[in-house]
Amino acid sequence: MSFLARTLLILAVLAPLSFGQERAASAAVAEAPFDESPAIVLDGAGAEWRGEREPDILIDRPEQLISLDGRAPAALWRGPADASVRVWFGWNSSDLLLCGEVQDDHEQHDTERWYEGDCIELYLSTADVVAEWGADDWQVMIAPSWSERPWGVYPRAGQPGRADGGCGGVEGAQQPLPGGYRFEARFPWRSFGRFAPGAGAELGLNFSQCDRDQRGFLESYATWTGEAQIAMRAERR
Repeated sequence: MSFLARTLLILAVLAPLSFGQERAASAAVAEAPFDESPAIVLDGAGAEWRGEREPDILIDRPEQLISLDGRAPAALWRGPADASVRVWFGWNSSDLLLCGEVQDDHEQHDTERWYEGDCIELYLSTADVVAEWGADDWQVMIAPSWSERPWGVYPRAGQPGRADGGCGGVEGAQQPLPGGYRFEARFPWRSFGRFAPGAGAELGLNFSQCDRDQRGFLESYATWTGEAQIAMRAERR
């Protein structure tokens, strides 16, 4: 079977930006290879399944930063060493696999409000890609270097059974790096409703990085596609 025949496509469709900005609709596409290994041991690196290929997602450019509170998008961003992400995807019949490298020169976590700390965020649409959030839409906080709360699911109104931590069975590991960390995680497909993985299947996806060097203050926010409002607009996956 060819590589492409074993590939799961992860897509992020860009809609034109609002707030007076104009952008032609386009698409960002990554291809996640199938891994047949009978048991993947999470060590924080993922080298045994991602191999030597280039990252599927890079967040490291000024044009990926989003304007916050009227500031210029890169006003408080000091470059990739301040905040950046490299991510690889893989999959098998039971799990969606992620590994990556995060640069963050000053980590900040909030034990009282876990959603207001440094993190990366995975956005998924497993069925239709429409503006309204539905039971197939997920926003998952990932903070691998924070042992007390390495991940969490943002609850959404009108989604029965969805609550913080509702994406059960998530496992992860991390390794420290100078100025950041490596991470590896697996998300059981059963957590994402009726989505059936298979070669050529498509997932609506986006990815972001939140950088808070001070408690409660979001210094920079960047997305894979450079698209704003992805936490509110479910079609921006």
